[in-house]
Amino acid sequence: MTQIVIDVPYLTIKEFSRRSGMNIETIKKKISAGLIPTMKRKSAQQKALINMVALTKQALAEANAERI
Repeated sequence: MTQIVIDVPYLTIKEFSRRSGMNIETIKKKISAGLIPTMKRKSAQQKALINMVALTKQALAEANAERI
């Protein structure tokens, strides 16, 4: 059985870029397109934080759908 460990629930765009190797502008475009989930912000001044729990759930759902 495979175990998934998420070390932090949220990442900044910069840290997500560093870990994933994805360009920051690409990440921002994917966020705008709804492909990368973020934490709900209370104001536009707050930094966007990528929701790693939701992203993991999304990836698991996609992986399970491919098996069918």
